[in-house]
Amino acid sequence: MQSFPLKLQYKGERNYIRGSDIYNAAMDIVQTMLDDQAWINHIVFRGFARNSCDLILEAPKDYSKKAIRAVCTIKHKEKLIPAIIVETNNKINERYGFDENIVLNEVVLQKKSIFQNRRAGFSAIEEIIVLTKHLHNKLIPIQQGRWIFSQLDLIEPFTINNEYCYSIELKQNLANRMTVSNIIEGDRHIGQIRFTVSSI
Repeated sequence: MQSFPLKLQYKGERNYIRGSDIYNAAMDIVQTMLDDQAWINHIVFRGFARNSCDLILEAPKDYSKKAIRAVCTIKHKEKLIPAIIVETNNKINERYGFDENIVLNEVVLQKKSIFQNRRAGFSAIEEIIVLTKHLHNKLIPIQQGRWIFSQLDLIEPFTINNEYCYSIELKQNLANRMTVSNIIEGDRHIGQIRFTVSSI
């Protein structure tokens, strides 16, 4: 078992760690400890983290489930490495600004899809989450709670080329509580993202 602390900050006015920041911080650790060809192809969140988190590779099965905030797999040289992300008792004291409207300045809604005309300069996962949330708020507005990012499944890694724009296509809506949407990078389908309604 190997444990690595994630470099995390609060984003905007949130008092919990955003899923995009956990994914990006975990990716930084994965590519530093393994190599730049390693990537997280699957992550599912089990709860919100308000403190710092650690990425643990190949954790034992009897690891305390109370602290687990996400479960993921890392693809490296055709192998899948299991990992978990756990919340620690270490407080987070830093915060940075994030304006989602920058991402939405160049988007088009069409039926059950949202398209980018231009990248906004943020990471792929950040922009994809903003696009998906905006699509949900337009197509499936809810009276209580909010739509949140809960799972990501990729068949190939995000490109490092920021020239590729993203499209999100809503494919499945389960009782207005959970959804599955396709992620298209340029003209390639690269995976799916799930959103869930949360009361947070």
